[in-house]
Amino acid sequence: MLTPAKWFYDQVNLGDPVTVVDSVDTVATNNGYGDWNVDWAAWKKGSALD
Repeated sequence: MLTPAKWFYDQVNLGDPVTVVDSVDTVATNNGYGDWNVDWAAWKKGSALD
């Protein structure tokens, strides 16, 4: 029998949307995976077009 973590690891692919609930932690915004933790106003602040 697979553990839940092993099953999850075997099923998901890079880029698959994942919703984590009941956690105060977020992914670091500078590692290439945490961009979606930045709200639109903060994202635009980093834009050369703004």
